[in-house]
Amino acid sequence: KGPEFERLVTLFGVEIEKKFSELSSGNKKKVAIVSALLPEPKVLILDEPTNGLDPLMQKLLFQELQTRVENGMTVLLSSHNLAEIQEYCPRVPFIKGGTILAVEDMTKDIKPEKIVTAWSGHGFETLQGLGIRIIEQNGTKFVFAYKGDAKPLADALSRADLLDFTVENRSLEDQ
Repeated sequence: KGPEFERLVTLFGVEIEKKFSELSSGNKKKVAIVSALLPEPKVLILDEPTNGLDPLMQKLLFQELQTRVENGMTVLLSSHNLAEIQEYCPRVPFIKGGTILAVEDMTKDIKPEKIVTAWSGHGFETLQGLGIRIIEQNGTKFVFAYKGDAKPLADALSRADLLDFTVENRSLEDQ
């Protein structure tokens, strides 16, 4: 025990009065995280660290990891949660069958491709000339990809006769 133990136990809400076998899977995950962080390793390898954690605990974990990285720790993270990878990881290798297929630098100031879904009977001609890539068009549903500044897209959408639309960043999962 010591001040760092107390800090981590308090931060992650670990129930130290219970036996490990009595803990829920989420609380067991918290014990594992505290156990991994406590010795302050130079390299920390985590496999699916947020499985079983509620969103608040996930955020606390990534805040703690960011602090550790800023103080020199290297963190290698394996996860199927691509949203958290996009948000928290500066470099992302894509691995298949043990082979690294590509490494993406997530710190570059790049405009992510947008996926736009619009519902309307007409007005899509206002989108011509924007460099869109049509993904689906049937009936009143029109889905397309757009990469570029948001203002021209917003202007074109405002001129279209739309019933409704959604705009979302294309995720790593869609790559």
